[in-house]
Amino acid sequence: MHLVPIGYLRSPFAEKFGTPRQPGLVPGVESVVELASPWDNGEAVRGLEGFSHVWLLFGFHLNEPGRGGRSTVRPPRLGGNERVGVFATRSPYRPNPLGLSLVKLCGVFPDRIVVSGADGVDGTPVYDIKPWLGWADRPGAGEEESGGFAGKAPGGRLEVTFGPGLEGHRLAGELERILGLDPRPAYRRDDGGREYGLTYAGHEIRWRVDDGGACLQVIAIEESIRKKPE
Repeated sequence: MHLVPIGYLRSPFAEKFGTPRQPGLVPGVESVVELASPWDNGEAVRGLEGFSHVWLLFGFHLNEPGRGGRSTVRPPRLGGNERVGVFATRSPYRPNPLGLSLVKLCGVFPDRIVVSGADGVDGTPVYDIKPWLGWADRPGAGEEESGGFAGKAPGGRLEVTFGPGLEGHRLAGELERILGLDPRPAYRRDDGGREYGLTYAGHEIRWRVDDGGACLQVIAIEESIRKKPE
């Protein structure tokens, strides 16, 4: 099977680090799926505006070359140390590097759709779009549900503060929601004081977590000089 992208995700997240690990964790952040020819003439999205959510089938295009799927992986939810089977996780390193995300549909146009809550990096190839159906995509009434070791949503958000002069920045609200999820790898959650950086919405963000591990401070927000992916 040869997969050809039907479009590309245009997201404010420029790199894997800092991108939400699951869809819907930062619902206020919008992204755009730009449709490629011949799917960009309005015919392919006719009727899609009647749905509240859609599934995006996409590719993990930033996986390191030569690093294919493995039978077991170490999910962040288990601290990055315990191994479980790859099919019991949503790890990007899979037998086939494909991802599936449920996102809210915010707008439909002939050559693009606008969504919120996506967990993809800018430039992610999208292979298909499917409408969400509540009666089909949710377990039936009376059926028992279980999320395994990830059955509960992540808890314990960090308090996010901003250094002098940054409190009123136009990205402050979005950064508070994103960084509050604590993007650090699970095995570095005890390295208080270390400085981190990520690129978001065309800006380089630098921040650190205090020694107690409960408060994150943004220390710089500067315009990025990185070139946007084609």
